[in-house]
Amino acid sequence: MRLTYSPHYIINTFLLGCLTILPCLLSWGENDISNFKLGDVIIENKWEKFLSERFLYSPSQIQKTSVGATAIAWAEKLLRESSQIPQTTYTLYREFQKSGDRKLFEKEYFHKRAMLTATALLIYLKEDTNILPLCNDLIWSICEETNWVVPAHERKEKYTYIDLFSAETATLLAHILLFLDDKLPQEIKDRIKYEVQKRVMCPYLFYSEDKYGWVRGYNNWTGVCAGSIGETFLILEDNQEILKKALNLVIKQLSRFIKNAFAEDGGCLEGISYWNYGLTHFISFSELLYESTNGKVNLLSNPKMFRIAQYPYTVYLGNHKFASFSDAPSEFLPHSFIVHRIVERLIDYPHNTIANNLSEPLEQTTEQSLKASLIDLTYLHELASPDPTHWLFGNVIRNILWSIKYENKQPEPIILKSTFLPISGLARLVYSPTPKTTYILACKAGSNSEPHNHNDIGSFIFCVNNTIFLTDPGAGLYSREYFSAKRYENIFANSYGHSVPVIGGKPQSAGDKFRGKLYWINETSVNVDFTNAYDVPTLKSAIRTYKIYEKGLTITDSFLFENNGEPVQEALLTWLPVKISNKKAIITSENGILEITTSVGKLSMESLKDHCIRNNKDGVLTRITIDIPPKKEIKVLMRASYIPNIN
Repeated sequence: MRLTYSPHYIINTFLLGCLTILPCLLSWGENDISNFKLGDVIIENKWEKFLSERFLYSPSQIQKTSVGATAIAWAEKLLRESSQIPQTTYTLYREFQKSGDRKLFEKEYFHKRAMLTATALLIYLKEDTNILPLCNDLIWSICEETNWVVPAHERKEKYTYIDLFSAETATLLAHILLFLDDKLPQEIKDRIKYEVQKRVMCPYLFYSEDKYGWVRGYNNWTGVCAGSIGETFLILEDNQEILKKALNLVIKQLSRFIKNAFAEDGGCLEGISYWNYGLTHFISFSELLYESTNGKVNLLSNPKMFRIAQYPYTVYLGNHKFASFSDAPSEFLPHSFIVHRIVERLIDYPHNTIANNLSEPLEQTTEQSLKASLIDLTYLHELASPDPTHWLFGNVIRNILWSIKYENKQPEPIILKSTFLPISGLARLVYSPTPKTTYILACKAGSNSEPHNHNDIGSFIFCVNNTIFLTDPGAGLYSREYFSAKRYENIFANSYGHSVPVIGGKPQSAGDKFRGKLYWINETSVNVDFTNAYDVPTLKSAIRTYKIYEKGLTITDSFLFENNGEPVQEALLTWLPVKISNKKAIITSENGILEITTSVGKLSMESLKDHCIRNNKDGVLTRITIDIPPKKEIKVLMRASYIPNIN
């Protein structure tokens, strides 16, 4: 019988074979080895050098720590509740293509990988070899999957494309090898190396700069994909020429990530969760590279990292809540290993050496730039998530190892002060009229073409004593339509679902030319010019002024039209109960109420319950509206007054 092979099998087998002759191929043309950014820096990627903190604590010591015990309890519970290996079937994979539902397949996909992480943790920390067969079966099952790219990210280059989760699957398996090499069967170890090379390492070397859009550095994808792949090469690749070729690409792409994915003032327009996600593998890779070069290459030695590290402070609302602009969540804490290591590298023991021949150079850290930081970066320790668990083994083990020394240290509380990022168009105002009352306003300008964009220029969040009264509702349901041309049919991305006006019957428009401008007035007031956020030809100007004062918040919107004016509908969004009474909208919370009045127009309210159900939201969003008839000049003063409960 004659064996037949599919085209993708033949291609991948060819690419694997090319690895053996790659050093010769790389001597041609623009791939000349002499062009490596790392130059003569020696890469000592011996496994005993990586994650050196693991040699400071024995597994029995880690078990006694709070963070270690939490991880073990999570792993044991997960495996108790998982009776069998999740099945990532063809039918589930094609459900996204059929209905646009990405959750059905991804639930099984990530649960399988979480189970692998759980088994690896218990084998490493508790030396529980009884679950080694399950660990082997999980590895084998992942290696048997037709595609590590999730269906929502599938491209026409089906078997050569690398997405977020195929890259993370590669580094997951590489880290499993790093920690369990002496326990896994040789056949399993060989299978891991073969599949990772075939699915990630070979395609990356051959195609990344030409075919992968994420290499340009404009969002979290670059940090995640390039960082994960860099980790994988450092752990698995023995050939120094191939390794340097890969690291050359990774460093170039990560330098673009720092340059392009963050504004010059350090802002992350994707929101706090994507700040966390993008930096996860940037930092993990940077630290492995730091260790393998004996500290000679430190990608965190970059003045822009100081500004990037200050971004969470600007959007922090207190009580573990963040501004939920774009697709960001409201309640969130970053991985502990990220925030601890940022502080350590930039403040506690900064190191300013970077490879000298980077084609896209990263600037050196200097004492002057250290002193220029306006915010004490140690605030980041307070934001560290106490939960070390995650589906990705490398994240969990770093959360454990890099957090142990902070367990008995109580970080200083974060003192919130008014601040802004002028280039990102973000501001946070803080005012405490009494010791028991603090008002916080977060607002944005920016453009309507940002990563994970919402049409939300002028959107804001207003909190009183950790209660969010007026909100930005955050992300809609991730689906095929949400990441397509139909995105703005979803009110969570449309300006209709934000606290911004509808002008002349039109919401804000999407696109880079639809922009706003933020103007800082003082610590209690800021302006947003959102004239250009609207495709309304008769609109000459639209300017919003926020001011927090003793009683709460005022929002003043001023509109000027060329003709006799257009109708304006103001909108204020809240997740809390609302009623309209005596020309007031009253928002109720456990600790007090917020009374909203308007100088002109008629107050009413609209429940967005159906939209919330379609987007799998737990609460019900209410849209408080103020309808104002056409007029050449319109000025509307909306006053939000806080009245605390009297106990």
